[in-house]
Amino acid sequence: FQAEDGIRDLVRSRGLGDVYKRQGDKMNKEVSMLGKLFIKDGKIDLAAPFISKVTDDAKIQGNATRYEYFIAANEVHLFEVYPDSDGWERHVDRFLEYYADQFLDIFEPNQMFAYGPVSSRLKEKIKEFGFTYFDTLGGLSPYIPTTNMDTQSVGKRDSICSTPLQ
Repeated sequence: FQAEDGIRDLVRSRGLGDVYKRQGDKMNKEVSMLGKLFIKDGKIDLAAPFISKVTDDAKIQGNATRYEYFIAANEVHLFEVYPDSDGWERHVDRFLEYYADQFLDIFEPNQMFAYGPVSSRLKEKIKEFGFTYFDTLGGLSPYIPTTNMDTQSVGKRDSICSTPLQ
């Protein structure tokens, strides 16, 4: 801002303290899950096409900030991160309606872990998957910009991916 006398006001930097505060706010809402799955006998050829389809759908939904599958032999780990419980719940609603039956035909969930403040409403929806719930104890979460301009650019980033099975 420039006053009538031509002297500009000093624009203050927000500094790292504000960045860490925003990270803390983000960590307080962010939820994630890790699922250890086994591919059922005779279903290995169905896994990659299914993962591709469900990942494309998750990308279109835009609820997840990370949505990844990892494989070693017939063991698959599914890793999902959402900005908050509501985002994960929207994904779960769609998953249960369109993909759960096919998912359970291909994969045998072995261990399912949920991290962060998962709402009781979401817990009810995913109870059949046998999740173990962990509250946030502490740590550092990657910085996600929070300004409108930064959010728009993050929204255009291709942050959702899947690892093709071989």
